[in-house]
Amino acid sequence: MATPSSSHIFAPIRWFLLLFIFSIPFENVSSLIGIETFTFSKLTGILLAGLAILQPSVCFARPPKAFWLFLTYLVVNVLRGLCEGEWNSDLLWEPITLIQCLLFFWISYNLLSYGNMWKSVYVTWVLSNVAVILLTYMGVVSAEIDTQSGRETVMSQNANNAGLIYAMGAISAIALLLNKNKDMSTIWRILFLFLGLGLAMKCAATGSRSAMGCIGIAVIMIVAGRKGLNARIKGFAIVCVLAAALAAILLRTEVARERWATTISGGHISGRDTIFTNCLEMFLEKPIAGWGPTQHLNELANREAQFKGLARDTHSDYFWVLTATGLLGGIPFLYAMWCCLWASWKGRNGPAGVFPFAFMCGLAAICLVGTYHKQKSFWIVASMACASGAVAADTRKMPKMLQPVTTA
Repeated sequence: MATPSSSHIFAPIRWFLLLFIFSIPFENVSSLIGIETFTFSKLTGILLAGLAILQPSVCFARPPKAFWLFLTYLVVNVLRGLCEGEWNSDLLWEPITLIQCLLFFWISYNLLSYGNMWKSVYVTWVLSNVAVILLTYMGVVSAEIDTQSGRETVMSQNANNAGLIYAMGAISAIALLLNKNKDMSTIWRILFLFLGLGLAMKCAATGSRSAMGCIGIAVIMIVAGRKGLNARIKGFAIVCVLAAALAAILLRTEVARERWATTISGGHISGRDTIFTNCLEMFLEKPIAGWGPTQHLNELANREAQFKGLARDTHSDYFWVLTATGLLGGIPFLYAMWCCLWASWKGRNGPAGVFPFAFMCGLAAICLVGTYHKQKSFWIVASMACASGAVAADTRKMPKMLQPVTTA
């Protein structure tokens, strides 16, 4: 494992990792060369992978255990489709997407394992969200509001995906606000406070209950992961203030207020109760190898009269892998998620601080009620979680006087 210093990394690789993170919200924006499927995010990803080849001993060093587990799920997913004879050109896009995401997970993990890049990652995530908002107000990128639900989204993205992007930006701003870097002035902390609240407001405007829940869970985990009674008492006070602010945002945002009200008062969860019941039945019918990477969506739709003949999303990453690949693919995927959580928990007292643990807890929770495993945000957070544990383990082997100061 590398020593905790990013000075060993070729500078352009560091910059393109940050540029790749910055480009994540722009996944649906075509690049300047005019090819519709060749987006800005894909372009930066290709450039990052190309530069990574220049320093393979760093970028392609030994991957974490979670990498091999996720890869096992991918292999099972592909073989399951081939065995069913249902494979076609359209189905190639899912494994291709997952292969790309695994590659970036591998590269990001190794780069972040060198430490000293955590604050840059959080700042980049905040700046990317701010850029989306500014470009929206300038009319450079499109912003849409659903006339029926009133939910806001940008660049033709699913409202829940847009909510997740804003949620990650808000959590990053909170991480910068609460980090232990004594060199950061009060003015900067106030700025990150307002940016965090502003991004939480944009998240609420998407009407995504899961994304707002992700922010709430992350804030709580920031306190739960702190070491020492005094730190937890101080953190509890901070959580109370932030919780009050989030509650005020929800109450002032009509679409979020109405969706939460229908959930709390009437138990309305957008049909997920029926979906999850059907998913559980499907899993129990074929628990070993599942229904296949496309058949599980078709079968799920056929169990509801209004969706018969279509494809129905499972609205849960965990039910997705269990219905598609059964225990053969589900166990590696779920164990990989646990490895990411455990690594971030072990890394909470290291240079990365408690924030990767908070990110990962929020992601693990939001995956209960949404399918995000094909989103780049999912894999960046997973790489942060694994890298935080690796950095902490490596730091403990250093003389105490050489150990970097923790950020949380």
